[in-house]
Parts: sequence; C-alpha cells; structure tokens
Amino acid sequence: MKLFYITIITVCLTNIGYAQKKFNFGISVPSYLGTGRYGNYLDMTNEIQGLTGNDALSFGPAIGMGLFGELEFGTDWAFEIYWQKYTNKTNFGKNNVDAFTLPGGIQKSQYKMSHGIIGVGASRKIFKLQDQQVWFFSALSAGSRKFTWRPEGGSFSNERKTTNKTFMASSDAPMFFNIGLSPKFNFKDKFFFSPKIGYEMELIKGTGMYEGIYNMILPTYGSPRTQSDLQSIMNEYTDRTKAPLNRFFIELRAGIKLGK
Repeated sequence: MKLFYITIITVCLTNIGYAQKKFNFGISVPSYLGTGRYGNYLDMTNEIQGLTGNDALSFGPAIGMGLFGELEFGTDWAFEIYWQKYTNKTNFGKNNVDAFTLPGGIQKSQYKMSHGIIGVGASRKIFKLQDQQVWFFSALSAGSRKFTWRPEGGSFSNERKTTNKTFMASSDAPMFFNIGLSPKFNFKDKFFFSPKIGYEMELIKGTGMYEGIYNMILPTYGSPRTQSDLQSIMNEYTDRTKAPLNRFFIELRAGIKLGK
C-alpha cells in the first residue's frame, strides 16, 4: 500500500511540469450502489435469525464527499488525483449479538462501513454531444475500509462490549479499478460541472470475505433454525458472502479552472 501512495506522488510531480496553466480543482459527491459480500452477509444473518421487515439489517447506498485535482494535456487528455470518504449505514435493526446484551430480549443496533480512498486516473475526450464534451475515464484507487456499531441513542465504536463478550471489528485495505463516462459542462470559461457514471471493481479485498463485520455479528448464536436448516442456508450463501465489492456509482463533480 505504501508503494501505491509513493507511485501516486511520483506520477503527480512528474506530470505537473507538462501541464502548466491547465490545472483544475474541485469537490465531489460520490454515491456507490451495492455492498457485495457485506450486504449478502447481512441477508444471510437475517435469514438465519428469521428477521424480516424493519427488524432485518440492511445497508443503504454509500454517500460521501471528496476532492480532486486535474491536469489537462492538450485538448483530449487529462490526468487526475482524487480523495474520497464515503459510508454505508444500516437501519436500526435486530441481530443475534443483541441477545448477549439483554437477557431474553433484543436491542436494536446500527452498523456503519466506511471507506477512505485516494486514487489516480486518466481520461480522454471521445466525442461531443450538443456542443458538450463527453470523456471516457479509468482510475485505480486504494485505501481503508472500517466497521463500527452503535445502539440506539449511542455513538459509533469499533468495539462492542456485552454482558459476557467483547466484539471487535477489523479493518481492510482494499484496492479498486473503475471505468465510465463523464460529460463536462463549462460555465463562463472558469467553472465546470462534470458528473461521472461508472462501474467499480474490487481488485484486492484486503483481509478477504467479510471479516470486518463478521467480528461484530455472529450469524448462528441463538438461532431458531435447526442444525440442518442452518447448514442449508450457509451453503446457499457460500459464494455470495465471498463476492467482490463490485458496483455502479454516480459522482457529482464541480470545479474551477485555475489555469488559462
């Protein structure tokens, strides 16, 4: 991972000299659709516990914020470096770990999966649509993925202490590759709006599977299912709980042109 960050810095410094007076800077609002094996793991725990409706835990879409810098080369190519932070949160639902907290009862909980990434990418103008530019982009990114939990009315923590057990969430170091299209709308020669629509693929899973959230949710504790039913459900989800975190995304971008 350190080598990846060193490579990013080296590439940026190497190319700044070739992009004099063509630097753009802006902010972004990314939204990622889909949670891969992590969402599938929650589906499995809900089925094992027989939870449905508002009681069943499920992740919402990831929404966040970011910053980006872009170096233009001529009129058809651009190089960028960007940073993003985004989170997926579950609803306040029930899960079997809560049985440790209240004897014979269940307390509702919420879980959060957070990503912090830095990436580099390149884009090329491929055509115009009604005098507006449309670019094809690709990027490589890496960073951290962390998990936290909180009860209703409480604060998020990666540690969960119950009456007779402590649950500690782990963190991952994933790497992603994405591609897509981005129209660019220019305003008054200095400002621009360039939304992105793309697909992101997880190249490196970090620790793999779903250990981060698994360490906070045990799927079979106190389950009403028979042993054969448990085995059948877990077999059904074997491949799905190993699925990479591949998903579509939409990113709203706005920025200012600092060069001429």
